[in-house]
Amino acid sequence: MERTPAAGGSRGVSQYGPIAVETREFRRPVTPVAHPKVKLLLVRDGEATITHDERAFHTQPGDFMLVRPNAPCGGSPEPVATISTIYAEPEFVFDKWRWQLSPFFPSSESVRALGRVYAKVIRARLPDSDAAAVAELYDELHAVLTDGFDGFHLADAVFARLLAIVTPHLRDESVPLTGTLRSPLHQSTTPPRREVAEALARIHADLAEHWTVDALAKEVHISSRQLQRLFEETLHESFSDHLTRLRAEEMARLLRETDDTVAVVAAHVGWSRGHAVEKFRGFFTITPAQYRGAVRDHDIHVVDHDRFPEQ
Repeated sequence: MERTPAAGGSRGVSQYGPIAVETREFRRPVTPVAHPKVKLLLVRDGEATITHDERAFHTQPGDFMLVRPNAPCGGSPEPVATISTIYAEPEFVFDKWRWQLSPFFPSSESVRALGRVYAKVIRARLPDSDAAAVAELYDELHAVLTDGFDGFHLADAVFARLLAIVTPHLRDESVPLTGTLRSPLHQSTTPPRREVAEALARIHADLAEHWTVDALAKEVHISSRQLQRLFEETLHESFSDHLTRLRAEEMARLLRETDDTVAVVAAHVGWSRGHAVEKFRGFFTITPAQYRGAVRDHDIHVVDHDRFPEQ
């Protein structure tokens, strides 16, 4: 197909809120690593083999791929490839598809939308005209996100237009679902209960503490069962899963920003070195040492969606 290179070649990460986008030229293999966001990839130029959960996909210009959250993904250019990637919060993508699939939200359509977000991988070869249009939207999204708060609503609209083009090409894909998925359909838009907010503040203030649900519940004056339920309702994950994620993400930050040993970094979040390696690998799919090496080799570009520019 006709090539659709990015304007100006490789471009750094442009982000705001739940969306980020980058375009990169790859000249060497990239270490497979998990990312907590949904990744939407468009091959712009050249060819590459993209690996995902021990599967390999040969891609060429016009190929579009959606990779679920926390799924290891890497690849090798053949010999050079330019790829645009959108990183987006799972709930953000789900909400877009939920509205697009059905204005009345029947449960079957909500499950289809959720399934797409959490499918292991969805791939489509876009027609030339659609690939060119999507490439332009990636570039437009990059431009408007640089405006931060002022450009967010326009970025939201650009992202919706992009999904409108690619979604028809994904409808015939097989979407595997598991019984462990929790739909964000009913998530609350109100602030978390005081007890949850206090518990989270205590955890964030000292990740090295040996936190348990029982201990936290006593400190915020509710039952452990009630606190566990409030955690799941507010964060859509269990207390233990949330604590593990916070510790793994803090380890990743320290590995990027300091030269401390893995043992020192592990102690900072309350883990022994051996336990930290096991938990970190379970979250990021690679060891702490491999993660640090990949970051320093620029195989991993960090996107922090919780960071908002000061107004």
